[in-house]
Amino acid sequence: MQIAPDTMMRLSLILPLLFFLFGGGIFLYSHIALGDVGDFGAGFMPAIVGALIAVLSALDFLSAWRATAGATSGAGGWHEIASVALMIAVVMFYIYGVDLLGFILTTSIIMVGLLLLFMEKNKLIASLAAIGLSAGIYYLFSNVLLVPLPAGTLF
Repeated sequence: MQIAPDTMMRLSLILPLLFFLFGGGIFLYSHIALGDVGDFGAGFMPAIVGALIAVLSALDFLSAWRATAGATSGAGGWHEIASVALMIAVVMFYIYGVDLLGFILTTSIIMVGLLLLFMEKNKLIASLAAIGLSAGIYYLFSNVLLVPLPAGTLF
């Protein structure tokens, strides 16, 4: 069954809209239920992440909307489906791997894997930077912000 290009373009607007609603929901939940957004409490980081998701998905929606208005043929929907499936796989790997491997190793594997998959040049430098960034994030949270991150049962 073949989907018409104009229908496919309109379907490409659904994903940014869903992410916008998701980000807005996270922001509202953290602001209403947790309530300590302004005091750097438990609701601060979810509110920031929710707001960023909402803003970036709104920008993505506008970009996709402009593309549908000016384009005559669209790219296949398989690219978007594969991207969502990849992000789900990454999140599931993090959830199930962080307790065993620890934060630094798990996030390094994720970032290096995604960089190697999507970058064409300077893969080694980008991979080393990703590992350094993972270690820097771990240091920031565990030593500066005093938020413990999993060290992993292997270590």
